[in-house]
Amino acid sequence: MALRPEDIQMLLQHEKRDTLSLYLDTDPTKPENQRKPEGFRIWARHELKKLRETLASVLTPPERKQLEAQAEALLKELDLLKPQGRTFVYFASPSFQLSAFYQARLHKNSLHFGAPHVAPLLWLLEEYARAAIVLLDHQQARFMTVHMGITEGVQEEFLYLDTEDFPEYSLRATPITSGDGTVYKKGSFGDVFDRRVEEQVHRFWRDAAQRLEKFIQEEKPVLVLLAGEEKARSFVRSRLSPAVRDKVLDEGVSFAVGAPAHEILLKAKPLLQEGERRREEALVVKLLDELAGGGKADAGAAAVLNQLREGNVRLVVAAWPMMREEIHVCQNCHTYFEDAQDKCPLCGGTLTRRSFSTALIREVYLHGAQLELVTGKGAEKLRQGPYGGVAAQLRF
Repeated sequence: MALRPEDIQMLLQHEKRDTLSLYLDTDPTKPENQRKPEGFRIWARHELKKLRETLASVLTPPERKQLEAQAEALLKELDLLKPQGRTFVYFASPSFQLSAFYQARLHKNSLHFGAPHVAPLLWLLEEYARAAIVLLDHQQARFMTVHMGITEGVQEEFLYLDTEDFPEYSLRATPITSGDGTVYKKGSFGDVFDRRVEEQVHRFWRDAAQRLEKFIQEEKPVLVLLAGEEKARSFVRSRLSPAVRDKVLDEGVSFAVGAPAHEILLKAKPLLQEGERRREEALVVKLLDELAGGGKADAGAAAVLNQLREGNVRLVVAAWPMMREEIHVCQNCHTYFEDAQDKCPLCGGTLTRRSFSTALIREVYLHGAQLELVTGKGAEKLRQGPYGGVAAQLRF
């Protein structure tokens, strides 16, 4: 259902401004999508008609003809469309056509013509990112790979404590009669047996911690919800490496290891999503603290884009959805400016308008930086004051 990484790479490399990009909320549980025709079809047809009218006076005759062909192809696609997820994504140009469904929900529908509008897709992929749930007790460890935006597609494995390895001791003891006739039992191995069982359980938990380390390396989840018996959670968490421990949410959730998957997912989903929002907020706070302290950070639309263009950026954190629609760039020296000007103040070149989100994502891709799209309180902090909804951690 999803686009392949090479498809996304191709979209990011596509420089021509000839692509229709469509994002549709096809969630069948919404009332507007339960009538005929569905709300998403009505919206798409209306916006496509409006787009063609808006661009009619801007495009050349060959470009208008090509857009008409692309629009007709999209209308046919919509007529045959059978929703298989909550979000439908569609890209089409004269040289390619790509479409996919995702289970994560959109903030809003959008239709765009020009360079491929990839930003909403990257946000969907973040919301669709893998997470993990690990359930522990004194005898079992259950590892579940899930997606934060959905409650389907569970992959899981179990780790069991082999009770056949438990040592066997006779709990019977030799009766001893005292002088007054009272019978005592002495020499019971009960305490020894309990200690040996505890050693076996601890060994099992150490094995579970090692498996969790390997599990995270293999599955690469964004977050891990550690749940189950409190003593087991505490033991395993204390034996994780710092890098793995940073990914673990210990919410004190006492899920039974053998509970049905749908019950576990129903309880875990809001915890994982809230954990992701807290992680994003902590990342933003750290970045803004570095900025305030004169550290290796910068903020603001033009400032971040120019730092990216010069190869100085390690990580970009942007508020989603992006409120800024456009940026201005010099065609000669390629410097970015937030405001429109008659000419570039640096070289005198001509300034042109570009989509801010497309420019940001393309610069991130071209210069090997990382991108984190944040929502909730993290996004609110980024939108305050001079930050302009975007900040960057610098390499130098």
